[in-house]
Amino acid sequence: MGYVGNQTSTSYTSMDKQTITGSGATAYTLSHSVSSESEIEVFVNNIRQEGGSGKAYTVSGTTITFTESITSSDECYVVFQGKAIQTVVPPDGSVTSAKLATNIQADTLYGKTTDGDSGINLATNDTVKFDIAGSTKWTLNSSGNLFPAATSQGICFGVTSDTTSNRLDDYEEGTWTPLIIGSGSAGTGVYSTQTGTYTKIGRTVTFEFALTWTNFNSGSGYINIGGFPFNAASQTYYVVQTEGITLGSDNIAITARIAASDNKGLLINSPTGGGDRAAIALDTTGAVNGSGTYQTS
Repeated sequence: MGYVGNQTSTSYTSMDKQTITGSGATAYTLSHSVSSESEIEVFVNNIRQEGGSGKAYTVSGTTITFTESITSSDECYVVFQGKAIQTVVPPDGSVTSAKLATNIQADTLYGKTTDGDSGINLATNDTVKFDIAGSTKWTLNSSGNLFPAATSQGICFGVTSDTTSNRLDDYEEGTWTPLIIGSGSAGTGVYSTQTGTYTKIGRTVTFEFALTWTNFNSGSGYINIGGFPFNAASQTYYVVQTEGITLGSDNIAITARIAASDNKGLLINSPTGGGDRAAIALDTTGAVNGSGTYQTS
């Protein structure tokens, strides 16, 4: 087809359609003015009606008059043959996957039938964000690491709904620095070995440490091992091995404890023949290795 001036953009054509909701009346208003019945097709309950005087309906301008009333239970619609609608946008549902490019670019992918505030957000370079209710809840960064927007968020195991007691919201690995603290006055130590590691999963902390001191000054009281990475929720005992520390007569030291709501606790010795355990007095030199597990608050 020839054109005068610039050629129009590729367009898609469809016929305008009007749905009429019956109210028990015979006359209804059309969305377009027509001059004769031949300009429209009328369907009632999916049966095409014949227009004209003495037939199913007549038209005059924007008024269509049926010979019988149309009720709310009737399915009635009008197709305007003389009203072609042209647009550069294809009709909904008309584009198949074969017509789509291999790489489709978009900043957001939100649900069509939802309220439009939840989906995948691709607006940041090399980052995938998962938006819910208008804000980002999880982010997948360029290194492939997935992390939440808040530390209170996590993953629920063993349930089918968001349940606080089943939500894992913390995992952490790290190092800590153990030290000797006097129970009376803290004092200061000189250390040749002072290393500690931990793994925290939820509220559970698993730890190990190695501690050797070659001199200890100004402290008094009993030996506390301190510096644990988190306070304990309740008093907790763990296993130790000691060297070079003066113990009570016929005593061994195989346990220590972390005090409740604290990150330190006493080193303990126990009589080999049974009896009450007791704290160990500060010593100027010594070594302790330990490992265990405790719960945080």
